[in-house]
Amino acid sequence: MVLGSLNHILDRTAPLYFKVNKEGEVLYISSLFLKAFGEDFTGRQVEDLFTISKPFAQIISTLHDEKSSLEELVFLSAIDKKQKYKAGIHLVEDDFFFTCNPIINSNFLIKDYNLTINDFPIHDTMYEFVFAQSANQAALRDITSLYEKVEHRNEELLSKNKELTFLLGEVHHRVKNNLAFISSLIEIESSHSALTEVKGTLGGIQSRIKSIALIHESMYKSDLYSELSIKTYFSDLINILLEFYNLKGKIELDIQIEDVLFKGEKIVPLSMLLHELLTNAIKHTLAQVERPKLSISFARQNSEIVFSLCDHSANTMDILPKKGFQLIDIFVSQLKGKKETHLENGFQTVITFPY
Repeated sequence: MVLGSLNHILDRTAPLYFKVNKEGEVLYISSLFLKAFGEDFTGRQVEDLFTISKPFAQIISTLHDEKSSLEELVFLSAIDKKQKYKAGIHLVEDDFFFTCNPIINSNFLIKDYNLTINDFPIHDTMYEFVFAQSANQAALRDITSLYEKVEHRNEELLSKNKELTFLLGEVHHRVKNNLAFISSLIEIESSHSALTEVKGTLGGIQSRIKSIALIHESMYKSDLYSELSIKTYFSDLINILLEFYNLKGKIELDIQIEDVLFKGEKIVPLSMLLHELLTNAIKHTLAQVERPKLSISFARQNSEIVFSLCDHSANTMDILPKKGFQLIDIFVSQLKGKKETHLENGFQTVITFPY
């Protein structure tokens, strides 16, 4: 009576199952398993019907030793090779219940099986389809499997991100070293030239290379290999250029730079803009007066950046080199910005571009 009630309950909660005694003889088959399998195999030996991924004697020993309702997971393959099952085996009193989920792989079609609308297809962790016998069970298996796959994918992406971050840092480091090597070659060439004009040209090239090398050095030293703080970078570049032209500590500086992050594609034209504006001011104004003063501001205003440099001189555009302004116009264009010049309180260049 008890076994009959248990069979009835299992038929409703886990309808795809069969029961085996300790000798391996099949004692009972659920109605759905009988329908799916296609024949009654009551009384036959389980190992004559299925190839089991573990010996049946080992399964019996494991479950008996545990003295509990521990589930032993195995794979069953029908002797005719037409069907595979993923089964959980439970010890109930002295009998063993095989609760099965048929596996549907790429070699089989769902329509080949006598499955009902109450059987819910779900993804197994083996990337095959199995069938659960309730919507809740199907949803739980799907969510668990999806969570495991997402966690595994996150671990893979985290590992790859660390690797790419390291490689990007190495790229910045090597580019910086290569540019430093080129700068040294130019310096050697300049030292062997007796022509002032050649020395000036090579010096301008060298200072531009130093400006670009500083980008890679700054990115390598920071944790943000694809972004750069413009405040830190501009402060370092101003010091490098003033030292390069032997004016460090000799100019009154008014520097107001807002800390804004920029990606690499904007850093280079910004670097070149500061370089050209500052070197023009140094060569044509600051190095010529007794009390040189320089003002630089860089601020974000709504969706735009306003960048200004003023040398507080009485100079006009006529004394400034055309080549310098041609380069400035090119870099402003790369930033999709606009340039204005003012002669109030000195020669001032104002550049506005979208952030």
